[in-house]
Amino acid sequence: MSMMSDWIVLRTLASRPKSLSLDGKGLVELPKAIGQLGNTLCSLSARNNKITQIPSEFDQLIKLAQLNLGNNELEEVPSCISHMIQLEKLHLYHNHISSINPLCIVGLTHLTALNCNDNRLQYLPSQIKFLTALQVLSISSNKLTTLPDEVTKLPRLQQVHCDDNQITSLPETIGSCRQLKKLYVHKNCLKTLPESIGDCRSLQVLDVSSNQLSCFPRNLQLLKKLKELYYENNPLLPQLPVPSDQCSEV
Repeated sequence: MSMMSDWIVLRTLASRPKSLSLDGKGLVELPKAIGQLGNTLCSLSARNNKITQIPSEFDQLIKLAQLNLGNNELEEVPSCISHMIQLEKLHLYHNHISSINPLCIVGLTHLTALNCNDNRLQYLPSQIKFLTALQVLSISSNKLTTLPDEVTKLPRLQQVHCDDNQITSLPETIGSCRQLKKLYVHKNCLKTLPESIGDCRSLQVLDVSSNQLSCFPRNLQLLKKLKELYYENNPLLPQLPVPSDQCSEV
């Protein structure tokens, strides 16, 4: 840290802020002293830097509700996150993360949004089911080949963004996602969609473009709230087999 950065941190600590932004500062590490803000800091953003790891002192940030570490050089989910049990929004997009340590997420029962877009994830741990408050899951542009059934056990899930992966199938239990409103799975390797997708009665947007689909399940017609259906760049049959009342709206 430079003398200027040290001075900024000291001044910040003195004011006991609830929100702190260190975006685009060219940082390769974060000041350990930020951990001393554990009783006051609610929002921390350090995106667009060159950070490779997070100080262990950050496990004191137990009141943190929002953390943005997007566009850095992290290779793993920081272990200190397991102590941030009040987290509601976690952004880890555009890093080099290849896996999610289950111990880092099992206690995040208040998390409503998780953004891990543009990483190197090959799978999601089954422990994702413990994110019981999760509403938005963003895992686009990774190396995923499947979604675990546990994703469909998230009772409040409203949006799933998993486009630009290598996913070959969706869970047969996808119909359990009764609150799901938006599902983006374009640019994958899907050959079929599960019949149970017709049970996602809240679904409003479905994007399955740029896959390998040749037909749609008949239960798709049960999606009465569907307003947007994207299916271009698929080897679909000449006649789209979706006798839905919503056809005129998509």
